[in-house]
Amino acid sequence: MEKKKTFSEIEKEVKEDLQTNPRYQDFFSQYSATSVIKFILDYAKKKAELLEYGERSLDSEEYYSLQFTYLGERLLWEIQQKKLFNLQCMWRAEQIEIPEIETTFDFSYWGKNITCCTLIPPINADEIELYKAYLRSGEYEPPVEWICTWQNYSELIETDDDDFDNMPAWYIYWDTYKGKSPLLTLPDIRGEKEWYYIRKRHEHQRLEHEKKNISASPIDTRPMLYASDKRDIIQFMQQFENHKLLRLFQAHTMHKRRNEEDETKQAFDFLRTIDEAVEIEANNDWGAGLVRAAEQYRCKMVADELENVFLSYCQRNALGILHTPIESERWIESERQIAQGMKEWIIEGRLFCGEPGDLNF
Repeated sequence: MEKKKTFSEIEKEVKEDLQTNPRYQDFFSQYSATSVIKFILDYAKKKAELLEYGERSLDSEEYYSLQFTYLGERLLWEIQQKKLFNLQCMWRAEQIEIPEIETTFDFSYWGKNITCCTLIPPINADEIELYKAYLRSGEYEPPVEWICTWQNYSELIETDDDDFDNMPAWYIYWDTYKGKSPLLTLPDIRGEKEWYYIRKRHEHQRLEHEKKNISASPIDTRPMLYASDKRDIIQFMQQFENHKLLRLFQAHTMHKRRNEEDETKQAFDFLRTIDEAVEIEANNDWGAGLVRAAEQYRCKMVADELENVFLSYCQRNALGILHTPIESERWIESERQIAQGMKEWIIEGRLFCGEPGDLNF
């Protein structure tokens, strides 16, 4: 039996095909070169998403029956994110040394690659029980997407009257029950040192650019190609993909649009799928009450499913099977490259200051 390809494997294959197959050359030549590069990366991810998850959009009954398992498999890793963030706070304060960590930017990489992170111990039963209690507590809040990254130290540690307003609700719940909140007040010794050298590097580069007065490159006047534009996607699919993939795209687009509709309608549609009575708390705003009821029910069901998800997690660990990454291979690699680039900038900054070209500071 042929092994099913992973999301990352599909994404990689699609990207390589788009980059090397001559059948696309005439089409891509009509558009700006820079936009084509981004289109290929975005389209590869979109096609992999359709092939991996698109059938669920066509079969919503299957989707609803498995949604709590899928959500549980993702939320499980929030436990590891919190443990990694605690480790980051201590490392920045120079309280501990970690051989695998060279700069603070390495924590962002491991945050993206959390399912493969070996810097922290595996999830244990007590931590699962704490997360289940969090889901059932009524204090659960989805993380704010523009911040979480989970390891975004500078944003998360920002305070307003000693309140960490940007801190994920899960982090606050953990600290309340495990008493780790003093970590948030530790000084960022290492981060401040790194940014000193990065600023020195930027200052040197600015002066060099002013001296050279580099001329601008010729402007590419061809139109842009966007994987975020439904018209561009459909035009490309009609020319190069089969009818089934186009149908998957249209069904998946409708499914996503439905998910982006007014949250009151989402809550109502979700509660309609439930075959049991769901209590709705008294609320002056009936819509807010509906949304709250749907959220609490979803949390309850995920908490109930988390034990099975944890069992599967432990079995994979025991068998030495790698866990499926949450983020795409492209995003993980991008974060690794950023961390490597920032390391090089810090070293350049040290050299410009007449110091050794290493990270021993």
